Amino acid sequence: MSEKDVFIPPNKAMTPIIKAVGNACNLRCGYCFYNGTDQKSMRIMSGELLSQFFGQYLDIFSGKLRFVWHGGEPLLAGIPFYQEALRLQHQFAKSQDVIENMVQTNATLIDDAWAEFFRAYDFKVGVSLDGDQVSHDCFRRDAGGKGTFQRTVRGIRILKRHGITPGVIQTVSKKNLGNLRSDFRFFAEELGIRGWGINFFEAGSSSYGEISNCGLTDRDVAGIYQILRELWLEKNDSGLCLREIDNVVAGVVGRRAKNCSYNGSCANYFCLDADGRIWPCDRLSNSSEFLLGDLRSQDLREVLAGAPARAHADKSRQLGSDCVLCQWRGACNNGCTAMRDIKTGTYQYCKARQEAFQAMSDLLHQSK
Repeated sequence: MSEKDVFIPPNKAMTPIIKAVGNACNLRCGYCFYNGTDQKSMRIMSGELLSQFFGQYLDIFSGKLRFVWHGGEPLLAGIPFYQEALRLQHQFAKSQDVIENMVQTNATLIDDAWAEFFRAYDFKVGVSLDGDQVSHDCFRRDAGGKGTFQRTVRGIRILKRHGITPGVIQTVSKKNLGNLRSDFRFFAEELGIRGWGINFFEAGSSSYGEISNCGLTDRDVAGIYQILRELWLEKNDSGLCLREIDNVVAGVVGRRAKNCSYNGSCANYFCLDADGRIWPCDRLSNSSEFLLGDLRSQDLREVLAGAPARAHADKSRQLGSDCVLCQWRGACNNGCTAMRDIKTGTYQYCKARQEAFQAMSDLLHQSK
């Protein structure tokens, strides 16, 4: 197989999401899409597999490259694991490569040693935090059922003490929907967070059990966009980066959004599990239906060029029945592939996005 046979999205290297410990985690968040999987068993990715992956990945891709360390809880792998990963990156990188590492963590395990490591090697750090203690402890609990807010905030403060201001991913459900304004102020004013994004909790699976009634409706999400827009205008801070606002503005002014859920770039990513299996992304890593391949029996080049990868790339670009005549089609691209209606193929928060794009368009035109 030649290099040209590899499916590579135009002008951009594919970004790997690496699950160093698979689904293993020290928390048991009520809304986690890994619920029902084995989150207790620790299987750290082997050094052999890690070496194989970096050798093959850095043979295929060049330039500005980003590695996203995810989980589960990726810090369970330990600092020596990441030291070895950095060594392998250096070993296989070409002279023109610029490598960035980013880790998404629940922050409960962060101490001075971790913060010093992240600072020394310029890791970008994202923290999962749902707001103040009331919002966060609704669902983000440990294996013993105890809330994790204090431990998460402690981790953030340690990072900041070492000169690292993390980004935040906030999950919003019906339970903390009413706290959106106070949570915004908590992030921006009390913690001094300079950027965050919101994940919308959609209870599309019975595995969520007792919290299946906490999923957000289209109207709920429309309200989130409206409140964020109001708070963004009120704050009037050009240095504050709100993912949902930035992506809507990008769509309105005709720029490519950064977030994959808006820019139709689902095939610009792939997820490498600790055992070598490869999926389109972590949201789709619990079903054999979406399996792209396995490094234990295949070369990475073969996986990325394979029929499953091409089929998924085609699927991610498909439009729903409501997209064809929508004026915001090019700004939305039918949303996240994992969050589309099974019957219509349309992104389930379609109407909310339409309203958000139109409201932002009206606002920008009024300001001219």
